[in-house]
Amino acid sequence: MRKPEPLTKEKEKTVSEVEFYNNKGLIDIKNKNKENVKEVFTVFEKLDVKSAVDWLLKEIEKETNKYLDTYSHPDDEALRRILEAFFISITEKIKKSFSGVIEE
Repeated sequence: MRKPEPLTKEKEKTVSEVEFYNNKGLIDIKNKNKENVKEVFTVFEKLDVKSAVDWLLKEIEKETNKYLDTYSHPDDEALRRILEAFFISITEKIKKSFSGVIEE
């Protein structure tokens, strides 16, 4: 398994239409050359996208835990529940958005 990391510009790949349609496991089609739309695509490999999603989920969890750790007084319980529900909601939305790339 890859170490989760952001999806950076360096991970972009340029492929021809033929390479793309040969299904090399590439996603996120963006036209690189607007004058000749059918010839060149900029793509990201699925594993790179999955790594970026995993990284994002871990970062959200770290941030959420950082805030949850600051609310330890019993009067803060409602706020803790709100933050936990927010974290779960955001995590589920991200997983749904990238369900074609990540495995549950």
